[in-house]
Amino acid sequence: MRRLNPLVSLGVDVFLGEGIWRAYRGKRISIMCNSASITSNYTYTVDEMLFRELKIQGIIVPEHGFWGYFQAGEEVQHYYDRHLGSWVYNLYKASREEVKRALEESEVLIIDIQDLGLRFYTYISAVLDLLHLASRLGGKEILILDRPNPLGGISVEGPIAREDMISIVSPYKIPNKIWGNHRRNCKAL
Repeated sequence: MRRLNPLVSLGVDVFLGEGIWRAYRGKRISIMCNSASITSNYTYTVDEMLFRELKIQGIIVPEHGFWGYFQAGEEVQHYYDRHLGSWVYNLYKASREEVKRALEESEVLIIDIQDLGLRFYTYISAVLDLLHLASRLGGKEILILDRPNPLGGISVEGPIAREDMISIVSPYKIPNKIWGNHRRNCKAL
């Protein structure tokens, strides 16, 4: 896969470009992603996986859904997306039972979601919720296709959340500005 932007290495570019995806042929995959989950060539991660005939069991999405149509805080039910050819399971404010079922039917969980590196951006909560759910089920291979933080992600700063502030927009006692790549955040937490 020749990249249009060789200056940026996204986890998905490495996954596809170095042929890592071949190890996942025939495995049942759940993927957490949305419409911002694209390659450096501006193609959707899901489309690239489907093109390679990887078996997507379900697409798990954070707040705002796959296409970003839903408003902040809006509850969205799970639905079948004809373009994506898959069920889309909403991790934000919807029943966890369907998400759990999709994970149970999968051998692999792939996470490819952009984060901004801000505590109050709900995607870090969604990733951590999903990792906790997958770990409770056990036996899942988990692959995080990391993305660089658009804000730099070099420094961690700001006040640390108080215990009484812990919520979906402040999942742990962490500062306002965090690293902004999921591999590093999850390792630290």
